[in-house]
Amino acid sequence: MRISVVIPAFNEEATLGACLESIVNQDVPAHEVIVVDNGSIDGTAKVAGDFGAKIISETRPGIVHARNAGFNAATGDVIARIDADTRAPRDWIRRIRDHFVSNDCDALAGIGRPYDALLLQTTLYMRLFFAFMRMLQGGKEVLLGFNMAISRAFWRKVRDELCTNEEWIHEDIDLSIHIHQAGGRILRDNRLICLTSARRPMTHPLSFFWEYPRRTWRTIRFHRAHRRSV
Repeated sequence: MRISVVIPAFNEEATLGACLESIVNQDVPAHEVIVVDNGSIDGTAKVAGDFGAKIISETRPGIVHARNAGFNAATGDVIARIDADTRAPRDWIRRIRDHFVSNDCDALAGIGRPYDALLLQTTLYMRLFFAFMRMLQGGKEVLLGFNMAISRAFWRKVRDELCTNEEWIHEDIDLSIHIHQAGGRILRDNRLICLTSARRPMTHPLSFFWEYPRRTWRTIRFHRAHRRSV
């Protein structure tokens, strides 16, 4: 089974190298590594090229467009996504591959632990987030973009239905809802742990702790209203 790795990136020169190094050093190699340069004005593309990644340019700003461009370009059987400020454990690709080989799943959710915030270096808050989302979603799992995977076949099944307005929706929750609506199954592996940056809650706490939950709730509410209207 071939695993494509997609990394959306916007001005990630400072963090992308560590991410790509963690992918290059996997105990099972990726089929391909795709970095989607989302209009960077720094050395993001050079860093990606230095590590031999395939570079795709997406000029439309926003993580939704960058993600979609990378996923659409992927040629592997499974598309794994990681953020540019995130570092994967050495067995990340192998664990993803093994889940899709041995389990009946269409997508896989991992969790994260910050590497740059001493007080947040735990997975407890992430487990609480998933528990809360399961409660809102009737026991169904959700994906988070810094550590997730989806079969390419199921991506092609749902991609044309996804929402693109990032001001109103959270793209990963939106993707999760569409997977469930299409009859797909998302599994979560609490041992699939990536180290990720806490720079967003540290540098923009109001945006992270207010706008992020608001968009998440708006995404869920929008899809509930849409389902009632059809």
